[in-house]
Parts: sequence; C-alpha cells; structure tokens
Amino acid sequence: MAADFPSNPTIGQTYVFNGRTWSYDGTAWNRVVGSGSTAAGLTGPQGNTGATGATGPTGPTGPTGATGAQGPQGNTGATGATGPQGPQGNTGATGATGAQGPQGNTGATGATGAQGPQGNTGPVGDYVISVNGLTGGVTFYQGSSITLTTSAAGITIASTASGSGVTMYVETFNGLTGAVTGTSIPRHWFI
Repeated sequence: MAADFPSNPTIGQTYVFNGRTWSYDGTAWNRVVGSGSTAAGLTGPQGNTGATGATGPTGPTGPTGATGAQGPQGNTGATGATGPQGPQGNTGATGATGAQGPQGNTGATGATGAQGPQGNTGPVGDYVISVNGLTGGVTFYQGSSITLTTSAAGITIASTASGSGVTMYVETFNGLTGAVTGTSIPRHWFI
C-alpha cells in the first residue's frame, strides 16, 4: 500500500506511515530521523498538488505615479480625398418686397429746341387782326392810328386817321385759316 500524505498539510504537520514519521516543512514531506527503522527508506512518490489557497485581501492602492513627459507631436497625416459634392439645396422662399426708395432728383432741363420756321404772312389790308391760339389774346392793327373802347355791346375799334375810308363790323373770325367776315361801315369796327 502506497503512502497517502494529507492533501492540505500545514507546516510542521506530521504523517506516520509504515512505522515511519514524516514532517511537512511547507514545501515537502521529510522523514523524521530516529522514528521507526533507521534505514533510509525509498523516497515516496510526490504527493498530489494541494488545493489553491484562498485569495488574500486586496492591498491598498498605491500612490499615483508622476506624470510622464509629453511625447513629441506626431507627423501630420496626409490630406484625405475630396468628398463628392452634395445635392443642391432647395430654393429659399422669396423675400418680402423692399420699401420704395426716395424720389430721385429732377433731371437737368433739356436744351431748347430749334426755332420753328416763320409762318406765312397774313393778308394785308386796312387793318390786321391777330389771335394767339395759346393765350386767347387778340391784337388789332390799323396803320398808326387806332382806338379801342369797350362797352356792354362789345369792343369798338375806331380809326383816328384823317381822310376817307371805311370800317368793318367783324362777324366771324376763323382761327385756323385767318379768314375774317364782316360788314363794311364807315370808320368803325365792332366785335
């Protein structure tokens, strides 16, 4: 029968087998000299590995080590390829109409136009009547002697020139053609 050493011995624990005493020194079983036969017996087989002891308590956390020196800056990486262009965004809403700006300054007066051609000479007679179509003004001419008087009946035009002659009572005057119609009477015109 082979020796059967304890599987979980403690230091100093003894084991007796076949009349011999063995003592455990923490690493191996040693035969105690003087116990039993003095002859050295054969070395017994290595015992089984004892069971793993319980894990001891966790020790306190050690102090934080000093911060190491900063390492050199690494090389700049290569530029990445340009990404594809994204899709065009939606058209934004139309903004509100801005306020009307102030009225601009009046432009410079244009150059005076060229003078129009002279009109045709009117008919020549004992007297001349001219009418300004823009202002409505009426002008009478009778040589160098003419008088104008007004009354409720109208305007009386009398010649003060000496000698024989006739006057005319004006009935119509055509502003487009200048034609005058009337009745001849001595020395006076009535309009």
